Amino acid sequence: MACRSLRLSRLITLSLLLYWLAILLGTHLPSGVVALPVASDKLQHVAAFLGLGFLLAWAGVLRRRPSLALYGGLFVLALAYGAVDELTQTLVPGRTADLRDWLADAAGAALGLALHRLALAGVQGWRRSRSQPAGESP
Repeated sequence: MACRSLRLSRLITLSLLLYWLAILLGTHLPSGVVALPVASDKLQHVAAFLGLGFLLAWAGVLRRRPSLALYGGLFVLALAYGAVDELTQTLVPGRTADLRDWLADAAGAALGLALHRLALAGVQGWRRSRSQPAGESP
């Protein structure tokens, strides 16, 4: 069981790192290099940071118990990364920093963290219900 848990932990951590690298590279390519699907720029920011928030939370609960402090710290980390990401885009031809993009990043991170918390609560409830003998109520 410990080996399986270690493999899962490594897979989640690797997924987070690869995803984070992908959004870092994607946001630092010169404008027009990659043809993106037709969607709102803000929606793309929300979606990217929703994934980041979810993966951050997943990796976070591998190391600490889920708590408001953990989720709050991960939200601050996502906010800080979003700010750095926006500011460093000014160094890329055709890219600019935009406060509204950062706010969309923040909304996406918050949604990703909330989605993770809801999924975790659902899994925990499912596990509790499966561990009770048949015929007993909670």
